[in-house]
Amino acid sequence: MRRTILLMSLALWASACADADDQGDNGRRLGGGALADAPPAGGPPAPGPDAPQPPPPNRPTAGVARAGAVVINEVAAKGDPADWFELFNIDRVPVDVSGWTFDEDVTVDAPGLGVIADGTILAPGAFLRVEVSDEASGFKLGADEALILFNADGQVVDAVDWSDGDSPAGGSLARIPDGVGQFHTAQVATPAAQNTAR
Repeated sequence: MRRTILLMSLALWASACADADDQGDNGRRLGGGALADAPPAGGPPAPGPDAPQPPPPNRPTAGVARAGAVVINEVAAKGDPADWFELFNIDRVPVDVSGWTFDEDVTVDAPGLGVIADGTILAPGAFLRVEVSDEASGFKLGADEALILFNADGQVVDAVDWSDGDSPAGGSLARIPDGVGQFHTAQVATPAAQNTAR
């Protein structure tokens, strides 16, 4: 009986060694005899050489903009002759802002009084000056105000709130650096151009 158990153990050991030889030291056998790296214990199987590769990190798919790609970049609440704000595309792909709206208040029934014209495409790194007046948008910006930007689906994209003096006459409230910085008071407005701390 003991001899039978010993022989069975030896047979199982020999079979395991043969399987290990077929697989190599650290791999699994593929078609044509090639070896791929073995997955870690308990992990998913390693992809084959023809498996689709994921896109590199931080690189958007062509033609598709990430959320937050367009921001309010500058606000002139005491503009001359009209108030205005500026949008900036921080992404590397164009963004269609057709039908986006903006307002000084968030309401349930109407996400925005002002509407950006159809066919407005914001190129990568581009600025867009948007007039805010009774004629253009149905309201003007105040000295102590807020501005909310909505996409075409009525979702809030960006918002900025300022107090009296933050956006002076001839100047603006501007992100420095463009697109990603905090808002600062600029004594000289730079519509559709790079913001400066002047």
